[in-house]
Amino acid sequence: MDWNRTKKLTVRWSILSAAFFALFWGIWYFIAGEVPELTQISLGEGTVYQLPFPISRWWDILSALIFTNTIIFVIKKDPSILVDGLLISLFLGLFFGLIFGLILGLAISLICSIIIILFIGLYNLFWLFNNIK
Repeated sequence: MDWNRTKKLTVRWSILSAAFFALFWGIWYFIAGEVPELTQISLGEGTVYQLPFPISRWWDILSALIFTNTIIFVIKKDPSILVDGLLISLFLGLFFGLIFGLILGLAISLICSIIIILFIGLYNLFWLFNNIK
């Protein structure tokens, strides 16, 4: 691993990502007059974690620096990690999307078919009782 090239890469991308977040929250501040604070973290449906103190979104600038450096060092150490991660996430997304989509689609179509059949049967039953003489 060429450390001089890696240093240049991390410095450039870290400054760029931090500048992007600083620009975004700076514009937000001038438009809204304040930057929002994070007071809770949603962990899913109905599960909310309350933070003990509010965290300003200005901290996104520092987190951008940290995450950018982490990503660059992981990719520079073994570039196949990026490709493997993309392929695995694509495969899992397609697999679970197709499986759950198929199951959900079949379940909804079965429920709708049963409801339609019941309504047609009830209609025919009422028609039969009304036409018996």
